[in-house]
Amino acid sequence: MSAAHAETVHPPKSASVEVLAAEVRVVMVGNRQITLSVYRQLDEVEVDEMEPWGRVRASRDVDDATIELIGRRSTDGTLVASSVRDLGNLVNIGTSAEWQDWLSFVPARHEAALTVFSRDGYDAVIWVRGDRSFNRERPLYHYAREGAEDMLREFAEMRIDERKERQQLTARLRALPLIVLAGLK
Repeated sequence: MSAAHAETVHPPKSASVEVLAAEVRVVMVGNRQITLSVYRQLDEVEVDEMEPWGRVRASRDVDDATIELIGRRSTDGTLVASSVRDLGNLVNIGTSAEWQDWLSFVPARHEAALTVFSRDGYDAVIWVRGDRSFNRERPLYHYAREGAEDMLREFAEMRIDERKERQQLTARLRALPLIVLAGLK
């Protein structure tokens, strides 16, 4: 047998068709399915004010970081909508203007993030803007007044803890089933 013939791929001797089932979840009011149009008219509440039933894709303009939800309000059971953004690991603890009394650095020409504190893969940052440059390679304490570093670190740790809780929430929400809304747009 030649080398070329040995590498020839032979088609399978038998073929089969597999039937797969998919579950589609919908929200019904009476005997009618909730439409995109109805969803867009629902009251919007904070996610902690509702019992989420599932995720929806009501808008193609929403980025992948936003989770749109449908469920019922915890207090009275009315049908409501909510949305949550997964904010990632960058924790904003303010802007240079908010901390100007504490910090003495010269803001950057373009918007940039000055990392104040890092822990568990999260970076707590202060957003800085302005028309002059500063050396972002130097640690924060070179720019901070006496005592400011400890205060900023404590605040950053608190914000990182809040972000970690938020990411746990968004992970639970992403695990909810996708609910299909009727309608063309």
